[in-house]
Amino acid sequence: MKDKKLEEKFGEYFKGVNTPDNITDDAKKYAVRKRAVLPKIVKFASVAASFVLVFTAALIIILRGGITPPEKGGDSAVPPPALVTYGNGELEYREANAYAASDLELSLYFIRNLAVASNAGVNEMTAGYGADGLALVKADACLFNGLLRHDTKIFVEFTEENTVHEELEDYRHGVVYEYRGVTYRLTRTIAENGEPEQKLYFLYQGVKYYFNVTSADEYAHLRYLEMIVK
Repeated sequence: MKDKKLEEKFGEYFKGVNTPDNITDDAKKYAVRKRAVLPKIVKFASVAASFVLVFTAALIIILRGGITPPEKGGDSAVPPPALVTYGNGELEYREANAYAASDLELSLYFIRNLAVASNAGVNEMTAGYGADGLALVKADACLFNGLLRHDTKIFVEFTEENTVHEELEDYRHGVVYEYRGVTYRLTRTIAENGEPEQKLYFLYQGVKYYFNVTSADEYAHLRYLEMIVK
């Protein structure tokens, strides 16, 4: 039950209290200030978080040694070192025996192997001598890799690395690849007979090897790398 006398007394009390007209205005100003400050804080926190994220990603890339480069082959536009060329006029050529090629120079053992193989043969071999001795060996070979035939011109050079026969200079401008840790250059062209042609060059144990392979075998160059690079 309601106590009428108690209500009348409290009613009289609240009627007697005068609330200032501006008390709610102050409260409103305070609320407005709070709302104005809050978006700035949120915006600052968002920018700071973005900065931390970018910094962390950059740090991870640095610690990992940078962005991983693409796989080999490399850019054929990379200029080779300056070369010194010479011609046939500076050499004295002599016929050589392919079956005894390794007696002429141990690094020519692969020519001897081609000469005695049941699926290959060497038609001709010559050795060119300069003022310092043996400089260039040439051989014409034929090899059957399964049903695919390779007609191959072989050049083995014993001059300094930056010294090259003028007919072989363009072999050094091929695309860079790697085989068993050995860097080689490969140029793919079309031969005069319309067949695919591969020009292979690599340096191995101080000797320079050049192969001009005419064949429909897309991976013909690998057969010659396999013969020499161990």
